Amino acid sequence: MTTLYVQFQDGTSFGKDSYAQLILEIRQSALKALRRLQEIYQIQGEEKFLEALGREPDPREIREASSVEGLFFKPIRKIQREFGTVQAIRAI
Repeated sequence: MTTLYVQFQDGTSFGKDSYAQLILEIRQSALKALRRLQEIYQIQGEEKFLEALGREPDPREIREASSVEGLFFKPIRKIQREFGTVQAIRAI
């Protein structure tokens, strides 16, 4: 395993800024997608939430959609299957 970029608690960092930019894009995209899932659950209910959770993030709407899928959606789907929708919402 190779570390490409790390930012420490004191604000210092190690690695290329281009990696940091990619990480920030993934974080921002993930937040957008996860907030949307929460909104769907709150406004439209569990059935629509499950439909949305079952779909992969749309690359036309979410930058770095494949990373968001692998790092965030897949684990939330697993939580939902194993522990239920309420736990999946809490994980968001």
